[in-house]
Amino acid sequence: HRLEPLLMDARYTHAVKPVAMYWSRIDLSLAQTHESLYGCALDSPFHIYRTLRGLGYAVRWITPRQVLDGDLDKVGAVVLAGCNHIPRAVSSTLEAWIQSGGVVIGDDWPGAWDEYAQPQTVLAPVFGVRKKAGKAKDKASDIVLQESSQGYGEVTDAALVRREYYEKIEEIAQQPGATHPVARAVGDFMVSGIGPQSVDCFSGTVIGMTHRGSVGFVINDYGKGKALYSALLLGTIYESSGTRYEWDTTHAGLAYPRILDAFLKYVG
Repeated sequence: HRLEPLLMDARYTHAVKPVAMYWSRIDLSLAQTHESLYGCALDSPFHIYRTLRGLGYAVRWITPRQVLDGDLDKVGAVVLAGCNHIPRAVSSTLEAWIQSGGVVIGDDWPGAWDEYAQPQTVLAPVFGVRKKAGKAKDKASDIVLQESSQGYGEVTDAALVRREYYEKIEEIAQQPGATHPVARAVGDFMVSGIGPQSVDCFSGTVIGMTHRGSVGFVINDYGKGKALYSALLLGTIYESSGTRYEWDTTHAGLAYPRILDAFLKYVG
């Protein structure tokens, strides 16, 4: 108790700025529950949170309002996990921050739609990926996904909703011959996850490929900033299977933490 007056004003200082998990009320309101006693969304941000904490990084949450209030200056990186709907003003702020030296990690289609479910492309070049061109047999689905005069309607919403998630498990392994510093630091790896996106890389370096030969992990330089994109939902990635139950730590493995850690060390 004698030391207490000396320690009352002490604050723990981290060696680097914290990693911020973007918290989106919009996407949380659209998420469905899947095989979880706790009612978590499938792309659980808590798996990413505990992985980063286990690696020793300070982790906090950041909201759209905090982004607009300038809180990006207080964080070293932002994770956009399952954040498909990002307000236009927030997307523009994030894009400018990354271009000036910010760091971002994302999955799915970060900010592909705004707060009114209208398509936008502000963050598309940040990650260096785009939807892979469909084949002729996909023309019918292209018609379904067309935007109406009232924006996206019920038919399109139904087409966009993923069904039968656990039939959409995919694996990502290292890209053979990749010389990127992150690829060299990670070495051989194999991870599994849910919800693979079929994307083409138009900018950046592919460091991981899916089992079916599609783009898996991409690292892109955007201005002075860096971006890591995952074709699998980040919150579902484990070593041996893309499931999330109370025994998930038994197959967590080290590949997933090594990838995140190698990228964050690479960007400083």
